Amino acid sequence: MGNALVSSNDNTEGTMNFDETAYDMRVPNPKNAIGQAFTDLGADILRLREQAVTIDIIIGNSWSYDLYVVIPWDCEIVKIWSVLQGETATAAETITFKNNAGTSMTAGVITIAVDSAIGTIDECTPTGNNLFAAGDKLKITIGSENSNTVRCEVTILCNIG
Repeated sequence: MGNALVSSNDNTEGTMNFDETAYDMRVPNPKNAIGQAFTDLGADILRLREQAVTIDIIIGNSWSYDLYVVIPWDCEIVKIWSVLQGETATAAETITFKNNAGTSMTAGVITIAVDSAIGTIDECTPTGNNLFAAGDKLKITIGSENSNTVRCEVTILCNIG
């Protein structure tokens, strides 16, 4: 009956003999294997905390109006995209996003350029006034600059928590 520990200079493997039985003691380098596993797990957890709401709006034809959407989670709105389902003409179009109190979100405006083609994607990344409690309303103010009537899908990415 004896004990022996053999390891290499980088401390990544070794063998221990105990009661005449050999046990494999190789351990992956924690900076690589375990660190990567935690990085991957952290990225997966963050993705699980993201939810999106997509709505259809109409822009243009000199219609300026407000639209309200209920946000169903305690969250932070972190990104908003729009994608055109038609072409704009004559002028740029603005879509402004406001919190439950009606205060504009910092950096919460999407500007759709004049003569944008179908499928054009625009975005904004709100950085302030973008926290919501479950059941709060998001106010969306649609400008009236464009002469064409165009359907536009808006996707709002929420970080839950």
